[in-house]
Amino acid sequence: MLILVLYHLCLRIDAALCARIEKLGYDKDHHTLDVLIKGGPWVKVPVSPFVWYAVQTLIEDRAASFRAARRVSLGHNRSHACAVAFP
Repeated sequence: MLILVLYHLCLRIDAALCARIEKLGYDKDHHTLDVLIKGGPWVKVPVSPFVWYAVQTLIEDRAASFRAARRVSLGHNRSHACAVAFP
């Protein structure tokens, strides 16, 4: 994913590593990413549809994994709590 972002968005490595999901946006009919470039200023970089789709897929996969892990964790805690409360 890092190589994809570096190549398609023409970013320096430090700018790509500092990029955050919260900085994804939409401006003037284009998807954008706010990045901190060398020297300190934040700039809006247009994100191609190919990269946008790849990032969205990655975010959805991570969110689904997190939700599944959370569900298992909560289910385990509930059954343990019921066993303690109602022996």
